[in-house]
Amino acid sequence: MPDWTKRLLRMDFILLGLVGALLAISIIYIQGIGRNIGAGSLGTYGIKQAIWALAGFSIACTIAVIDYKVWGRYWAQIYGFGILSLIAVLIFGITLNNATSWIKIGPITLQPSEIAKPCTVVALAWVASQTQRKMSDFWQIIPVIIIGVLPILLIGMQPDMGSGSTFIPTTAAVLFTAGIKKRVI
Repeated sequence: MPDWTKRLLRMDFILLGLVGALLAISIIYIQGIGRNIGAGSLGTYGIKQAIWALAGFSIACTIAVIDYKVWGRYWAQIYGFGILSLIAVLIFGITLNNATSWIKIGPITLQPSEIAKPCTVVALAWVASQTQRKMSDFWQIIPVIIIGVLPILLIGMQPDMGSGSTFIPTTAAVLFTAGIKKRVI
């Protein structure tokens, strides 16, 4: 049996079922809101949400069966992709809701900060988990902090501090999980 099928069989199907149920509830609510306000185009939001939910769910399951060491091996490229997407929005971005934080690619409008979040988590987790890195030494946590702060600075230039502020607790959680000492804080 291939290694990926073993990982697929070890997936937490209860968690997958709960995520699927939450997605289904959100799709039903979005479809209902579109019907209640009587807007013709809003009625299609439920269908669009269902397509995006199915795509995201499929991508998440695919990512879950890939060995974490593969992600770690390419952490710099993954992080670089996230940072480049944030730089691209500064150059090619469109303004919605008073923030230039979106990129339009054909019929799709993307928010690169949402792409940068998982990319940054991969980089943070991999760098902080290296066995030679001692979280009791202040100089050893500097690279982890830089990885967490760079997206905040780029998102702050859009400005979209709502998205940027999510990187602070993420970086802190990774540092605590990696075993940062209280005296270093």
